[in-house]
Amino acid sequence: MKLKSTASIVAICALFSGCAPAHLTTLKKPQDSVKAEVLVFREAAFNAGAGAMIVGINDQDIVELYGDRYATMQLSEGTHTFFARAMGGDQPFKLSVSLKSNEMTCIKGYPNSANLAKALVPMAFYFGNTFLLETTACPPKEELAKFALVPVGYKTE
Repeated sequence: MKLKSTASIVAICALFSGCAPAHLTTLKKPQDSVKAEVLVFREAAFNAGAGAMIVGINDQDIVELYGDRYATMQLSEGTHTFFARAMGGDQPFKLSVSLKSNEMTCIKGYPNSANLAKALVPMAFYFGNTFLLETTACPPKEELAKFALVPVGYKTE
């Protein structure tokens, strides 16, 4: 009996920790002389299609992207570590990107094809990446017009 109640408590904790919301933070706008632009997009896919992909920089959540959404960010030039994760619990996938001033860098986020294991064995969620990132050529304007823009917050100073 005691084992059954302990198992129930563990299951409830696992369920709620997997549904933790993103804690979105705002970015500091860089000076124009060192400003680089980043466009992050996520195409619609059945795999992980119902959940948000949380994109962050240097361990801070910046934006939530669902399918066919994108966000643009202004950052200072230099190397930044981007990450993508689900709504909590999974391992964030990290991608180090070197940004150059006055240039646009595009990053594509997409579901990990290994997500099937997570559907079959729910505890596997905590041991892998739900989403992956890669730098890519920027989509043409016609293609990007099919996506919805998600605004990113900036600090006011």
